[in-house]
Amino acid sequence: MRMPFPFFRLLAAWILITSGLAQGGQSPPPPAWPLVEAGRLTYEGEINQRAVAAGARIYFTTRRGWIYAVDPAARSVSWRFGANAPILRPPSVSAALIAAVDDANTVYCLTIDGALNWAYHGDSPAACEPVWLGPRLIVAMRGGPLLALRAEHPGELWRVELEKGLVRSMAVWRDRILCACGDGLVRIYGPDGSPAGTVDTGGSLSGPLTIDGDRVYAGREDGVLCCLEPAKGSLSWRMRIGGELAAPVLVDGRRLFLTASNGVLFAVNKSGGDILWWRAMPSRLVFSPVLWQERIVAAPGSPVLSSFRPRTGEPLGEFRGTADWKADPQGRDGLLLLHTYNSDAREGTLLFLGLPNPAPAKTGAPIKGAKSP
Repeated sequence: MRMPFPFFRLLAAWILITSGLAQGGQSPPPPAWPLVEAGRLTYEGEINQRAVAAGARIYFTTRRGWIYAVDPAARSVSWRFGANAPILRPPSVSAALIAAVDDANTVYCLTIDGALNWAYHGDSPAACEPVWLGPRLIVAMRGGPLLALRAEHPGELWRVELEKGLVRSMAVWRDRILCACGDGLVRIYGPDGSPAGTVDTGGSLSGPLTIDGDRVYAGREDGVLCCLEPAKGSLSWRMRIGGELAAPVLVDGRRLFLTASNGVLFAVNKSGGDILWWRAMPSRLVFSPVLWQERIVAAPGSPVLSSFRPRTGEPLGEFRGTADWKADPQGRDGLLLLHTYNSDAREGTLLFLGLPNPAPAKTGAPIKGAKSP
């Protein structure tokens, strides 16, 4: 039986990541990427990591304590809701409800139109963003318990007591809840909270889980990417990437595209975990890449936006903005959506970027002057 993490694969990964002779290390500067601004929208606060697309809108939270719903086609804010404390994580969105947790341990459940459905005050801060499992909102508290709350009102359906600070991230697979934990286990629970198995990854987990059919991708704190098969309770493969998994993995056919905290963008063969190509970025990577206009687009924590040919990693051009990027890039209606933040004005900006064309830019009215919650 093939070992999941043989020595020669460790050696190959080390050579790729540390050697300037491999593809990605010593390439000429990429050409300029002539993107143009097709609109912008100003909002209050700094976005938390990513906007979530659902239907015709995108939803995001800001550290000033706002939950926003934006209509990208109209370049306008559909509604916003003010929490009672800062929000430090993205929202969780179902077909009809939006949930977010503020820094005062309050879980908010809103309707799709922005009305407060209910609020629930927890015993401790949330360990990660909540997830929806059918009519249940699953919340992991940093103090230990894993809670299932009713969608229609804030009553507890069940709770599972876990070690304090154990859960690092969650995801829904089939009708199960997956909890990535600091002890290296991915714990699996049924919709009623009953234990449904574990997968041992061999090291403390950090960062998000990515679901790909019956495979799940997880990152360890020691810079190892793991491919899990929860139905079998086992690992399919492991590959050292030299840094922590910074954001959800992008799955495209037989390939994975992922960013690591060491500032490297990887393309990986998902069937075996072999590195197909890699590119060093100009600064630390904390955002997920996106496939847009037949390019892999990566936004580091700097004003540089880089694009590559998906199959080979050939640089296809860079776009230089005027401020650091603050969230995962998104492709929407033929445009590329990017977020920036002005710390002096304490305002975020959603930029709509596109390929050059003669159409006039459309700009939404800024949302300013409202008192922060």
